[in-house]
Amino acid sequence: METKKVVITGIGIASSIGIGTKNFISASKNGVAKIDEKELNNIASDYFGANIIRRMDSLSKYGILSSKFAYDDANLSSLKDVEIGGIFSTVWGPFNRTYDYYKNVLKSGVAGTSPLLFPSTVTNAVVGRIAKQLDLKGVSSMLVGTCPINYAYNLILDGKADIVLAGGIDDVTEHISLYQNETTNQDTPSIEGGFVVVLEEKQNALRRGAFIYAEIDNSKTGNLLLQNYQQKRDVNKQVVKRIIKDVINGTASNTALLSSSVQEILVDADLKTLEKECFEELTCKVMYPDDNIRNKFILPFGAISAVNTIISCLLIQDTKPELNEIASKNIMLPDSKVLINSYFYKGGVSSILLSKAKV
Repeated sequence: METKKVVITGIGIASSIGIGTKNFISASKNGVAKIDEKELNNIASDYFGANIIRRMDSLSKYGILSSKFAYDDANLSSLKDVEIGGIFSTVWGPFNRTYDYYKNVLKSGVAGTSPLLFPSTVTNAVVGRIAKQLDLKGVSSMLVGTCPINYAYNLILDGKADIVLAGGIDDVTEHISLYQNETTNQDTPSIEGGFVVVLEEKQNALRRGAFIYAEIDNSKTGNLLLQNYQQKRDVNKQVVKRIIKDVINGTASNTALLSSSVQEILVDADLKTLEKECFEELTCKVMYPDDNIRNKFILPFGAISAVNTIISCLLIQDTKPELNEIASKNIMLPDSKVLINSYFYKGGVSSILLSKAKV
């Protein structure tokens, strides 16, 4: 019996620096003023109608737009009688709406606060809105502190889903300053938005003639011990090494590594070095693509693995001239694979190995 394979057939981005994949890549390369709430409303209204968008918070707008783009990119509207699921992750959830709501409660009391605003303070409300707008009837969930790509991948392998939209959404930049560039002593701009990919079983994708961005060769997860990290570095190193070893399984002779550790969030300042040590000990040949997007911006924490996955798909396809800023065309070899290591709030870590699909 042939082993079931999972592929990526759609990608979608809606962010505060660019709506749509092309606009996001262009903005990350050339720089652009952030999209304000009015512009986000106008774009979302064009797709879903002003009445539907009117009471939504920005988290939901980013979520339904990025999901819509991924859904259309994978040409899912042509499918009939197929249950499509949605697995998403977040760290901060609807932070801006929640902040405003409770500030209003403290100022005006419960009686002075509109009950219509409360639904948008619920973390998983955005999943329901995405499901409603795209008529998703499969398994759906909002995750915190773990990888939605891995979760969706295993749902398909286990036969619990045929097609799943998977990604991350966060909305925090209005009220929280998260990071400061120690080198320039200037604030590194943070991005809010939604980043979504479509996962489906490979044979189904081939049968319907879908374009395949990449194939998921393997995926594993684990947990790091963040408290007293330096004292437990050796233990954490063994966790990362075991996950990498299990994922590459001796098949990745040429591997490009994309890792969220470059952002140096939480204890990640050491993780890039730790990863390199693991690769050397596993005698793997590793390439480190120059990642202009993540060096310039702080990405939504809940969307780390989704952003890494989208960048990897574009690197593997090597069809976007805008990606010259991300990686030299000479770095990626025809048989190269991309290993995505993503680190999450509370110590979760996921490792995903992608390659160009063999048709």
